[in-house]
Amino acid sequence: YTYWTTTYTQLYICRALTGISVGGASPLIYSVLGDLFESSQRPLVSAMVGMGTGVGIGLGQGIAGFLGPRYGWRFPFLVVSVPALLCAVLLWFTVTDPERGGKEGVVLAKRQQIDRKSV
Repeated sequence: YTYWTTTYTQLYICRALTGISVGGASPLIYSVLGDLFESSQRPLVSAMVGMGTGVGIGLGQGIAGFLGPRYGWRFPFLVVSVPALLCAVLLWFTVTDPERGGKEGVVLAKRQQIDRKSV
């Protein structure tokens, strides 16, 4: 929505909501990673996600620095939103929710104990 703002107040609200969204999504991302990857893989996967975040921020700023002076300050917001929307649609249709705690050795061992007792 930042592209369509016309006042500073609207811009401030849009950017504040973006910050809240990113701040709220980060813990969720690492929680899902914990469900998708075993503990031995998590440091590497977490590092890759962190690096991807940094690279994405850098690319966004580079794109804004290139496009902003030529097309106005709003246009870079529109351009960088397109990949995010495409990724969101792709994830929506291709990714299923992981089993909560499905990669935790302790949880798996406990489930096996329960399964043996119920048989």
